Order: sequence, then C-alpha cells, then structure tokens
Amino acid sequence: MLDKRQRLFFALLPEPGLQRQIQSLGQMDIGSGGRPVAWRNLHMTLVFLGMTNTAQRLCMENAAESISLPAFELVLDQFGHWPVPQVLWLGCSYIPETLRALAEQLNAAMPACGLEMDKRPYQPHVTVQRKSKIRPEYRAISPLHWSVHEFVLLQPCSFPDGVRYQPLRRWPLRG
Repeated sequence: MLDKRQRLFFALLPEPGLQRQIQSLGQMDIGSGGRPVAWRNLHMTLVFLGMTNTAQRLCMENAAESISLPAFELVLDQFGHWPVPQVLWLGCSYIPETLRALAEQLNAAMPACGLEMDKRPYQPHVTVQRKSKIRPEYRAISPLHWSVHEFVLLQPCSFPDGVRYQPLRRWPLRG
C-alpha cells in the first residue's frame, strides 16, 4: 500500500469575524489589480511543510504537541506587497516574540522529521489579494487586534469553487 502524501502547513487561523474584517481590507480598491482571498482561507502561515508522508506528519504533530508557549496578541496594521509571487498582504509593524518563537520551534523540528527547514527570515503576514500585479497605493488602516490562543495544521483541499484550507489538528497555546 502506498503512503498517501499530503501538502501541509502550520498556521494561525483568525476567528470568522476577524477573517471577514481582514477580507474587507483585501477588497479595498487600492489600485493593485489583485483578486481578494476568500474570507475562509485567510490565515497566517507559521511553517510550510510541503508534501509530507504519514511518518513525517506524525513526527511534526509530536513536535507541535511539545510546544509550550502562552497565548499572545497580534495587531495587523500595515499592508505589504511582494511583486513575486504577486501578493498583497496584511502584517504587523511589531512582531511578538512568542509568534517568532512558535515559528522557530516548528521550523527547527523539521530536519528530525525528514523535512527541509525554511532558511528565509520569518515574515508573518496574511495574504489578502493574489495576482496583485502593481504596487498598490497604500492607505492608512485601522489596526485589527487578534487574540491568538491556538495554532493549527492545515491541508489545502480542492473543491469545485476553489481551494479551501482544511484544519486537521489544533494545539492550544498554554505555556
């Protein structure tokens, strides 16, 4: 029997009310030419695992289980744009140390699980538009406050109306 491989990543998921607030910012006409991300797909990636087999997934789940960090607050207060891969994103002018530690601990567990670590510096963001071809005219925004109490393991799943991110497991922040 073949081991089914899954494309997976760890992320923070805003509550639905906050997802809709974030989506409304992504729908603003700011001259980027982009396509807004559906509210149910708005998230902040912690670590992208890529294609994983069952043993790798279980190893990373065990690593996630061992993390003991407290809940924390995020303030989403600034837009950013990456020409490649053409995304407009919402981020934080201040990155809480707990968020950094969470991403670092998950990333550090990857080699022991047979996965390649991401060597780029962590840039927390929520993608709000895709195919954003031109650097948009940024407008001041009212900060959005996000109380983070858990992190999740997500899997992209294809549906007739597009991709949705399916939560597979959740871990509370309890340190």
